[in-house]
Amino acid sequence: SARRRADVSDRDGLYLYDSEGFSGELGLYSEREPFFFNVFGGADYDRLDDYEDGESVSSFYGGIRLSYSDMPLRIEAADAVSFSGEIKSGRNSLEGEAFLRMKLDFSTSVRLMTRLSSAIRLYSFFTTEDEIFFREYVFDAMLPGRRDDFLRSSMRGTASAGFPVELYKNVLYAGPAFYGGVYESDDEYCSAMSSGGRVSVNTGSIIFDISYAFDVSETWRDGIVMFAAKGSF
Repeated sequence: SARRRADVSDRDGLYLYDSEGFSGELGLYSEREPFFFNVFGGADYDRLDDYEDGESVSSFYGGIRLSYSDMPLRIEAADAVSFSGEIKSGRNSLEGEAFLRMKLDFSTSVRLMTRLSSAIRLYSFFTTEDEIFFREYVFDAMLPGRRDDFLRSSMRGTASAGFPVELYKNVLYAGPAFYGGVYESDDEYCSAMSSGGRVSVNTGSIIFDISYAFDVSETWRDGIVMFAAKGSF
């Protein structure tokens, strides 16, 4: 169970709602490195506060997941290739109709020179559902640069490319980053681009990232600063 507050931008402006809910899944899986395959069924329930179209929502669905990661087979983890895809179909109580959701996520890194590499990520999301609750934020960490735009979309695709330079072997990296995306808004297809830079520090067990990005249609002063940390023990 988790409680979430959502800021949402739509054609009428900005509004807030709260949701608290839980989810569960059952399924079968098959794993053979570097592949993982999963067939599953599940249900979600959320109680909604201040949501304009209902006080609660439940969803029942089934689907498949496929993923690939060759990180355990690589000498250098930074050279790994990973992919994940998910197709889910079911019915939710807000709309009372069958839905289809799809997600695809691909990332890879290519070493260009001794201390220079490229990090590429492609991501896409699609749902047939109309309710804002089921949509995804457009301008998140995969398409950063806009401070106060909380738009959600039923369809989006993003691509990013970073070019980190190894300043201190296996520890300190820095370089430029570029982002682009397309998304649906009010039955129209739109696009956005942003650029910036990132600094990463790898302590061995924890990786710290600090990055700055701005929408290229605005000035660089209107960008955002992002912090991230991830670790393995």
